[in-house]
Amino acid sequence: MANKNFESYTDFPTNVSNPFYLHPSETPAVILVTPPLEGNKNFQSWIHSMKIALISKNKMVFVDGTLTAPSKTDPFYNQWICCNSMVLAWIRRSVSANVPKSIVFFSKASDAWKDLHDRFDQDDMFRIVDIQENICRLTQGSLA
Repeated sequence: MANKNFESYTDFPTNVSNPFYLHPSETPAVILVTPPLEGNKNFQSWIHSMKIALISKNKMVFVDGTLTAPSKTDPFYNQWICCNSMVLAWIRRSVSANVPKSIVFFSKASDAWKDLHDRFDQDDMFRIVDIQENICRLTQGSLA
């Protein structure tokens, strides 16, 4: 999706609904969700929690690709870099130590987000088969 006209973002220092707005308490050290991502084990709950947190901060546009970087000559380039870096730091802080840290090499939050999706958003076919077998074996008293 193409960027909106960046001119509409001039009120970012005061407008909390502007994606470039950063509250003074928002720092790279903030942990948006707990528990941290542990891999396939909790990816679905983690991604759901992260989406809620990012939407509440009006920053989902930095991970879903709807607000791409303006050109380096654009007056909003520095503000985009600042917000993108903040979102990237939040993602990095929400990943546990046992998850491969390849996301530290990404410079765009959307790339780190996509990498985590590609790596961990996979069905666990063995678990699905086990659950289906357990459902088939369910009985109520002497009824099968």
